[in-house]
Amino acid sequence: MTEELTTPEIVKMDYSIIGPWFKIVVITEIELLAATTKATKHEDILQLLSDGEDPGETLRVFSPMEHPLKRAPLADIQALEWYESTSRSKWQDGPMELKLYYFDQQKEKSKRFKVRFSSPEVRDEMILHIQRLFLKWEQREAPFTFWRCGVPPLLFVLLTFVIFTLRAIFHFFKFGVKIADLPGGIGEKTVAVLQIAYSRDFPLMISAVVFALGWWFVTWWRPPIRTIARPVRDITQAT
Repeated sequence: MTEELTTPEIVKMDYSIIGPWFKIVVITEIELLAATTKATKHEDILQLLSDGEDPGETLRVFSPMEHPLKRAPLADIQALEWYESTSRSKWQDGPMELKLYYFDQQKEKSKRFKVRFSSPEVRDEMILHIQRLFLKWEQREAPFTFWRCGVPPLLFVLLTFVIFTLRAIFHFFKFGVKIADLPGGIGEKTVAVLQIAYSRDFPLMISAVVFALGWWFVTWWRPPIRTIARPVRDITQAT
């Protein structure tokens, strides 16, 4: 007689559509699966899962090459990392994300990947479910540092300056004059070139810098709380 293979039962599932992509997270009795597929295929995927098809195989088949299926056995989870945003802004993805560290038994090395849920509440529910599988957790919390809070504002300023610089180059070559025709020495010519190139966008650039500094200050005043949790005992039977 041949032993029949049983399909892992889905314990928790969450999904959302973001633009052209369908993001789905599935927790079975033995592993966590995270896939990003084409949004046009979401009804087919949900129907197959509802019909009792194997979650791992179903998500693997529908996952494109640029977004391969991510999977981690629950027993091999080494740590969970997430953060809480004090502002709870809707446009922030951080409070909806969970970074999962696990040990790959086949390649014999630690790996990690990030999972995005449909809401912070669902993410917190998934975290609690995973933590209930272990007897004990070691958990540490720490607010973001001053410089870590400044990363998004600084990137915003950098992107703004790149955009305005491209506009300045276009403006100079379209409406500017030859550098050789400008009066004065090198320093005076440089100032004149900058005035011609950035005359339209200079107030907007100053506004962008002021906005970024305000953003940085508010984030530092109420920094996100980063949490890392590690299981310290063996996995038990899920309830």
